[in-house]
Amino acid sequence: MGVQKKKTLDLYGDDDENINDLDQLAAPVKNIEDKWKLVPAFLKIKGLVKQHLDSFDYFVNTEVNKT
Repeated sequence: MGVQKKKTLDLYGDDDENINDLDQLAAPVKNIEDKWKLVPAFLKIKGLVKQHLDSFDYFVNTEVNKT
């Protein structure tokens, strides 16, 4: 019963596998079903109220200024 280490990305290494992992993590999620699977984790990390405030701030600062 040993301690398990989590796999981490070595951002500064030359390992091609790490670069591919980073590319995959940064890639947009295209499938709508996959996006909906991410919502609970997103809200758990960010919080619903913070998400609403950030969304409103973005709207006021970006979208309203376009008009």
